[in-house]
Amino acid sequence: MAGTNAGDLYVFDLEKRCEIKHFVQHQTAIFSIVENLEKRVFYSSDADGNVAVWDTSTFELKLFLPLGCGKIRRMSVSSGGTFLAIGGQDGFVRVLDTDFYNEVSSFYAHQDGVSSVLFHPEKNEILYSGGKDAILRLWNWKSVTMKKEIPAHNFVIYDILSLPESSFIVTASRDKSIKLWTDDLNFVERIDLREGGHRHSVNSLVSYSENQFVSASDDKRIITWSILDKEN
Repeated sequence: MAGTNAGDLYVFDLEKRCEIKHFVQHQTAIFSIVENLEKRVFYSSDADGNVAVWDTSTFELKLFLPLGCGKIRRMSVSSGGTFLAIGGQDGFVRVLDTDFYNEVSSFYAHQDGVSSVLFHPEKNEILYSGGKDAILRLWNWKSVTMKKEIPAHNFVIYDILSLPESSFIVTASRDKSIKLWTDDLNFVERIDLREGGHRHSVNSLVSYSENQFVSASDDKRIITWSILDKEN
């Protein structure tokens, strides 16, 4: 699946290398597409603060949520698919249940906007957020308690990824760097141009395998990274 700046949503068959679906539901740029495997739906969000809920089998539009929170750059689905976290340009993190899409929590997380959110891969009450303020925060969203905050980057944090097999959290930033952290946000390593990283803003991270992830950048490069056992 891919979204465009014009709001078009495409579904591709990668094996056949062809387009199989094209939707015009969003009227502004699509920034995030995430799948909920348990509920058999996927979500798309746009620059106007709307979230669309789609059936993964029929591609039917099930629900369209006008949240009015400004640009939604990132969303995250909790383990088990029971909650959807949404980061808004208004600085708030919103958590919805995925049965009726009622808001179960909302809290102010970052000045100038939330640019990335991620549920802990195992602990549903734990949520990571990154902002335009370049700060990385660790929350218990159920009690709305901030557990830790780190001035993690020099500019906006565009994405946060978990690597459950290695217990690492990975962040990507406009400052051209990628950083690795433990799941309680202790710093592990920085990856930048000197280590073969990107020349421009790092915009997206995707898990590739148990110990690999992929980064994408404004430098028009996609790089695959492997997490090595530092004891060997």
